[in-house]
Amino acid sequence: MVTDAKMQTATVGSLIAGVLLNIAFVAFPSGSGSVLSALNQLNRFWPMAVVLGVINTIRRSGGRRSVNLPVLLAGSFMFAFGVLGFSKEGMLSPFACWLLAVASQKYKLNRAQIIGAVLTTIFVFRYLVPYAQYGRTYREENGGVSLSTSLSLLSNLGYVRQQYLETSADSYENRVLGYYNDPQGFFDRLQMISIDDALINRTAQFGTYGIYPVEEAFENLVPHFIWPNKPVLLSGNIYAHEVGLLGENDESTGVSFSSTSTAYHLIGWKGIFFLAPAIWFLLFFVFESLCGDTRETPWGLLVLVLYTHTAPEGDIGNMVYTATYAALGIVFAAVVGAYVAPLLGTLFIGPEGIELRRGASIRSIAGRLLLPPPPKPDQAQ
Repeated sequence: MVTDAKMQTATVGSLIAGVLLNIAFVAFPSGSGSVLSALNQLNRFWPMAVVLGVINTIRRSGGRRSVNLPVLLAGSFMFAFGVLGFSKEGMLSPFACWLLAVASQKYKLNRAQIIGAVLTTIFVFRYLVPYAQYGRTYREENGGVSLSTSLSLLSNLGYVRQQYLETSADSYENRVLGYYNDPQGFFDRLQMISIDDALINRTAQFGTYGIYPVEEAFENLVPHFIWPNKPVLLSGNIYAHEVGLLGENDESTGVSFSSTSTAYHLIGWKGIFFLAPAIWFLLFFVFESLCGDTRETPWGLLVLVLYTHTAPEGDIGNMVYTATYAALGIVFAAVVGAYVAPLLGTLFIGPEGIELRRGASIRSIAGRLLLPPPPKPDQAQ
């Protein structure tokens, strides 16, 4: 849908659309059911700017570069919002977008890029992930964050990491434990086995929860303006309370569990053999039909970016949301990226910015003697 000639302005337009929307979210706070709330669920502009910009830069440079200014700006905005909002997804998404885009183009990393990627990964997982986990305890009741608090914690990353490790060890004393009952410090944040094990053990001890969270997920497909008082169930918060991860008064923090463990928690083995496969097939059918070959379309790469977070940490009810509203977000991103973003980008960089540079055509000079055609092989002999 986006040709090579329009990819540069589509990148710039996606960047600008993301900036304008985020300014509107800050300047005009709105609740559920508003237009801004709907746009926020469809907002994929900065990830799209990174993916389109990386693909465009690699193709235009012949594989010599992978990053340009719009890519740096979009990635920096995503990273900054993730850091200030204690969001691991926000911090890691720019790197996931870049990595998937360069892989789709078979881009060859040089030694400096490999070393830089390794050092960045070590820094993010050693300091920023503990910072995001520890900083969530300072969120306000409405889920907002204080800029001064974020900056204060960022200035003491070593202390924050130490505090996080201590609180992680203490949390094992008050939670339901199964086979995996020995704290592993930071490694606990790199796997889903132990937390799923706790939920499965809770189910074995006290029985199943019931199918209602999946029914509620389908009910929530009805738009809010049609059903203003539709039920809202923060299942991750409920499951976390069941295994003892959260305090009694914490009703806003959502903890991630995988779709496998939550399917078992809802209806036992029937959830493993019937419910989960049905939801997984729905998810596969929707996105396979929508995106096709990820080597040919950048929209498929946006889905992979979405999966990097949803696949390990999306409970079975969240899979319903992913197969519907997240799919609409990809369609929205594709249409806007193909038809609206190039127009918006043209307003800022002009139509010349999208044209591939071509050499001037060679014209014959009037009156020049034409050279005779080369002799045929038999004539040369």
